[in-house]
Amino acid sequence: NVRLDYTWCHFANTLCWTYYRPERKEAALVLWNLTTNESHVKFMTQIVLLAAAGEFCAVITATPEKHSAFKPINSLANAVTGGDLLNDNAEAKSLDGAKGGRDSKGDKEEDAKGSKSGFDSSDEESHKKTTGVAAAATPRAVEAVMSYTMEIRNSVGSIVDKRKLNFEPKFISICGTFVVVANDRTVYSWNIAPLASKALGSKSGVYAHAHHGGGTGGDADGLADGDDEDLDGFETIGTDGKKKKAVLGNTSGIHERMMDVDQDETTLRAAAQTPDAFTVVTEAIHDPVSAVIVCDRFLLLARRSGKARRYILPHMTPEHSYDFAREQLLDKRSIVSKRGSSQAAGLVEPRCMALNCSGTRVSVIDAQGSMGMFELEVAVTAADEDADSKDGPQSPAHNYHESHQPLYGRKYGSTRKDVWDMKWAEDNPEMLAVMEKMKLVILEGEVAEEPIVSASYIGTFKELEVKTFALDVLLERPDTSSPDSGIVITYESHALRQLRETLSTAGVEEALQVASRRPHPRMWRLLAEHALQELDLA
Repeated sequence: NVRLDYTWCHFANTLCWTYYRPERKEAALVLWNLTTNESHVKFMTQIVLLAAAGEFCAVITATPEKHSAFKPINSLANAVTGGDLLNDNAEAKSLDGAKGGRDSKGDKEEDAKGSKSGFDSSDEESHKKTTGVAAAATPRAVEAVMSYTMEIRNSVGSIVDKRKLNFEPKFISICGTFVVVANDRTVYSWNIAPLASKALGSKSGVYAHAHHGGGTGGDADGLADGDDEDLDGFETIGTDGKKKKAVLGNTSGIHERMMDVDQDETTLRAAAQTPDAFTVVTEAIHDPVSAVIVCDRFLLLARRSGKARRYILPHMTPEHSYDFAREQLLDKRSIVSKRGSSQAAGLVEPRCMALNCSGTRVSVIDAQGSMGMFELEVAVTAADEDADSKDGPQSPAHNYHESHQPLYGRKYGSTRKDVWDMKWAEDNPEMLAVMEKMKLVILEGEVAEEPIVSASYIGTFKELEVKTFALDVLLERPDTSSPDSGIVITYESHALRQLRETLSTAGVEEALQVASRRPHPRMWRLLAEHALQELDLA
C-alpha cells in the first residue's frame, strides 16, 4: 500500500507538478492548463514545498549559500600529531617572533600566496613547525546554509509576490485568504487576500509597494532592482529614471505573523508577532508540529502527540484545544474499554489534515494510515470517552485538557485504515472522498458509498464529481509538452450515477422523483439537460 508522495497541486483548472531533468541541476515546475492544453515550465534551484488554492499556488524554494572557513585541512598532519592540531594563528606568530620574524615584504608575499590557496599563511607555517609536514592548500569543508523563499505564483507561473523565510519550512497549507508555513516549532502566516486586487492595480501603474524588510531589498521608491524577471511581467520607472520590476507586498508586515508553538500552554496568551519583531528559536522541542491546515477563519495545528489547537486568524489567537489521539466512544458497536490497552479509536502522530467547506469538521490521517473524522465545534464529554462512566454525560466544562481548557473535537464515524489521500467536497460539508489502498470511497456523513477501483490522486471534489489525476502515468514522462488528457479521470457519486441510469431506463418522471429525494444543483442540471435533449419543455 505504499504510494509515492509527489510534489504537485491543482488550482484554477491547472495541474502543477515538479521534476528534475538529467541535463539541468534546477527543478522544473510545470503548469498545465487543462482547458487550453497549454504548458508553462519554470526552473528553480530546489523546490521544497508546493501547495495551491483559489487562483494562486505557493512554491517554497531552497537556495544554498556557501560559507567557507579558512582553516586548512591536513589529514596527514593530524595523523602525525595523533589528533587535532592545536596551533592557531597566535601561536604561529609568537614562534615567528622568537626567531626574529620575517620582513614586511616577505610577509606580504606569503599572505598573498595564502589568500590564493584559501587559508592564512600563518596557519601553514604553524603546521610546518608542529608536524614537519606542509599543510595542504585545501580549505575546511564548505558549510552550505540554505536560504528559503516562498513565491506566490499564478496559473501561468508568473510571480505575484514572494517572501524570504528565516527558518527551515516543513509544512505548508494555503487557502484563498492565508498561507501558513511551519516547521517543528515556528509558524508563519501571511494574508494573501489583497494580492489579486493589488496585481490588477499594479499592472496599470497605480500600485507599487516596497518588499517586506525580511525579503529582498528595495529602493526608497518601493521598487526592487531586478528582483525576478517573471514578477508579474510589468515594469515601471524609478526615481533614477531606470526601468525596474515592481514588487508587490506591504512595507510594515501588517499581513504577516510569526509564532513559536512552545509557548505557555496554561495561560494561552497570544504570542504571534510581526516578522521583524519575532526571534526564531532552533532548539528542539519534545512535542513538535506534525501537520497544519488553514481556512479563511482559523489555523489548525497538530502536534506529534496527537494534541492540536485552533488559532483564530489573522492574529493567531489560541482558541479550542483538541486531542486526536484520545480514545472516544463512538457507538455500541465500536466500544473499546479504557481498562484495556487497545487504542483503536485514537490516532497516532497526525500527518495530514483536511477541513470541510464550512470549517466545522476535520479529517486526519496519522502515521499508520488511519483516518478519523472530528467535529471541531462539538466538545468532548466524559460519556464520549468512558463507556463505563456511571455519572452519565457531563458538560464540557468538566472535561479539562492539560491546559485547563475544555476539549473539543468529538469523533464521529469509524476509523478507516490504509488511507493515503482525501478531499472534502467544495459545496457539501457532509461529503468526503477518500483513497483507500486501490479504491475510491465517497462518504456522506458516516455512510460510505460503494467503492470504485482507482489509484489516482484526488484533485477536486464538487458537484457530486471527484476529479482525479493518474500521476503515476504522467510522471513516467514528466517532460512531455502535451500530456495525455486520459490522465484526468472523473468519477461520479452514487446519486449522480443513479439519476443517469434512471433517465436512460425509466424516463424523466421517475428521475424527477429521484432528484427530489436528493436535491442538489448538479442533479437538477442533469435533469434539465436531458429534458432539453429530448425537447421535453414541460
